[in-house]
This record gives sequence, structure tokens and C-alpha cells, in this order.
Amino acid sequence: MGHAFPRQFYFFWLRLNDLRHSYASFLVNAGRSLYEVQKLLWHHDPKVTMRYAHLSPQGMREAVNVVGNLVGRRAVVANAPQAAATVAA
Repeated sequence: MGHAFPRQFYFFWLRLNDLRHSYASFLVNAGRSLYEVQKLLWHHDPKVTMRYAHLSPQGMREAVNVVGNLVGRRAVVANAPQAAATVAA
């Protein structure tokens, strides 16, 4: 398996890694930045942490709206459920 520990500990390692993944997912879904997640998980390469970026679409909407607010326009992207209700009306 290419790991430095005996084969019987592979399942234990896999479970620990699952817990780390869940921990990171919960943090991102709670609105914590990828930088914070990277530091908490001790990822040296930010690319490793980027696998969690897809979990925070609200963060992307907020980032787009910051630019819209800076140039003096209304929010550029609304929340998906609200936007769908507006189109349906």
C-alpha cells in the first residue's frame, strides 16, 4: 500500500483521514476561509486544501457582491432560492 505502517493499521489510518475530511468540510460549510482550514489541518500546499472550495457557494456569491457594492451597484448575484422565486413570479 505504500504506507510506512503495517497493513493492519490501514483501516485505522483511513478512518482518521475521513475525520479530517469531515472536519474540513464542516469548517468550510460554516463559512471559515480556506486559509483557516489549511492552517488547522497543517496543509503545507494550498492546493491540498482547495479540494474543499466547492463546498462554499455562498462564499463565492458574497465575494462577487463585494465587488458590486464597491462600484456602487446592487448585489450582482442573489441566493439561488430567492432568485428562482423572483423568476417564477
